[in-house]
Amino acid sequence: MNINDLHDLFFNMKMTSSIKRGKNIPPVQFVEFKKGSWTFDFNSQLYDKLFNRLFELDELDIENDEREKELLSIIAQMPEVFDASRELAQMYNDEDDRSDEVNQIYEKAFALARSYIPENFRKGQDQIPWACIENRPFLRLIEAYGEFKEMDEGIESAIPIYLQLLSWNPTDEQGILNRTTSVKRTASVKKDLL
Repeated sequence: MNINDLHDLFFNMKMTSSIKRGKNIPPVQFVEFKKGSWTFDFNSQLYDKLFNRLFELDELDIENDEREKELLSIIAQMPEVFDASRELAQMYNDEDDRSDEVNQIYEKAFALARSYIPENFRKGQDQIPWACIENRPFLRLIEAYGEFKEMDEGIESAIPIYLQLLSWNPTDEQGILNRTTSVKRTASVKKDLL
């Protein structure tokens, strides 16, 4: 597939969890490993292969077109490689006039990730802890989505995303609370100055 075909495939792809896609796709599960703590379970050789390929890309000196093709290929094979979506969105964000595509990437990947969270996940009580390595790509994706919203639309658009992230990961290893607190403080100081 050429890059244009992969690009079209991604932007026309309906992201659904592998649970709903059928048995030909390796299973990805979201499991409660202890009361109130949940983790993604990427029990899949394909996931491991694609995740490793993603890290290999960081070591390669390749043009953006080739990197884009590789990222789109990873996502097309298994959209649950959330770091690939995050990296593609960040790559597009570095280019002019692509914020609509960046937003679409984040929204699709975020919707897919949320589709794994079951109905019995207790909002405000259950957690998706950073301590579980399998959760980190998801949590990084949500953080990057919030950062994009903050830069593109302002902090008010990002705050609900950051608050959702904090409710899932209240131990806040990503420093979201510090960021939102300092942003709120800065906004308050600016308001007082004006």
